[in-house]
Amino acid sequence: MNYFGATITLIEGFPEFLFAALKQVSPEAPFRGSAHYSSASFKYVCRWNGDLGKFNGEEQILYQGKVIFSLLFHGGYVK
Repeated sequence: MNYFGATITLIEGFPEFLFAALKQVSPEAPFRGSAHYSSASFKYVCRWNGDLGKFNGEEQILYQGKVIFSLLFHGGYVK
């Protein structure tokens, strides 16, 4: 997998929330985190297309409804 992201606004508690969100990943879609995860004023959203052979997606973290972090990812099998 290759990914690139940026923090738009650094909010206290953001790193801990991101680590908690990434722990929610499912075996059926092990790309980043789950599709949705929320805690306090933070919300994690991850969308993807494809399967493990070839995929792409985007994750965002919102704080009080405003995007504070965005990341693009893609990958697949390497032969």
